[in-house]
Amino acid sequence: MKKKMKFLEKKLFEGQFFEVYEHLIQEHVKFKIEDLVLLFPDANRYLLYTFIMYAISREETVEKHLAICDVLLYLEPCFLGDYDLIAWHLRQSLKISPNDVKVLQWTIDTKRLLALFQYQTIKLI
Repeated sequence: MKKKMKFLEKKLFEGQFFEVYEHLIQEHVKFKIEDLVLLFPDANRYLLYTFIMYAISREETVEKHLAICDVLLYLEPCFLGDYDLIAWHLRQSLKISPNDVKVLQWTIDTKRLLALFQYQTIKLI
């Protein structure tokens, strides 16, 4: 199993998203940050973002948009416009499923987290 995971990670780093995506679909792997980080421990957020965008191009789901939001919020390195991208992906999620509780809950939890972070940053200044 470990060999297969390393093989998949190598394919991901080579940009062979088709093979990686097909394998994950066959194995019924969920597109959640916890699973993706375990499968691809050496991948940075740029690579994971690009791969999940590829996955969205194959089949757009709320789960994949929320995975991107998690990648943008929790993984390093940061890039300019992160919060704008998160907002866009949340809007796309709501277009797909307007009353999806997962999207609404993610938004509420994240706003709390960002408010706390902003408060702590202001407090440090």
